[in-house]
Amino acid sequence: MANCKFLNLYSQTTPPQEIDKPTLGRYAIMGTFIYSPILYNWYKWLDRTFPGTTKKIILRKLLLDQFILTPPLLVIFYTGMSLMELQKNTFEECQRKFLPTFKRSCLFWLPAQTVNFLLIPPQFRVVYMGFASFLWVNILCYVKRQQLTVLDKSN
Repeated sequence: MANCKFLNLYSQTTPPQEIDKPTLGRYAIMGTFIYSPILYNWYKWLDRTFPGTTKKIILRKLLLDQFILTPPLLVIFYTGMSLMELQKNTFEECQRKFLPTFKRSCLFWLPAQTVNFLLIPPQFRVVYMGFASFLWVNILCYVKRQQLTVLDKSN
């Protein structure tokens, strides 16, 4: 009898949603062909230019990463996605979502990169950054899916 109740509850659940393949493809293009080469070369340059883990070097890397690299990456993300989505105004979403996304980026990446530059040996940074980037991409997806009017009220 208990099994029948379980099966009945299970059959009443909503069916799984289909995967949005075009959106998934756009994120794959962005992450594979645009972000990956930029980030690979950036961190290679950053580690070569500022070797070590002193507080001064870590602070320099954090500031460069967050305030020099991140703004162009966010512009590339929003405008690139808008272009692939064939949006009429390629820059509208970027203009409205840039600042809220940048604030979230500071809250996420400054601590994540502090751990990266301070504790993670260079040979393990790719794995660490892959994990951190996976978390960040989910945040970006969440912000990207929010309506523009909702974000306008939070500023």
